Amino acid sequence: MQLALTEQGREVSARAITVVHGLLQQLLEPLGGLDSARTRDFTRDLTALLDAPRDPFSQNETEQS
Repeated sequence: MQLALTEQGREVSARAITVVHGLLQQLLEPLGGLDSARTRDFTRDLTALLDAPRDPFSQNETEQS
């Protein structure tokens, strides 16, 4: 089985992508925009934080036991 968007679905998706791209530009403008070094650093730092254990103390307690 293969699913496909209708013409209307493709149009709605394209508009949604344009809106999200515009929002990203707005949000990241203080860092220099989507392609700036500061945005890349921010993305790297945020990714590291999201990948970190939610309770850093629980990991330390386990290592000390």
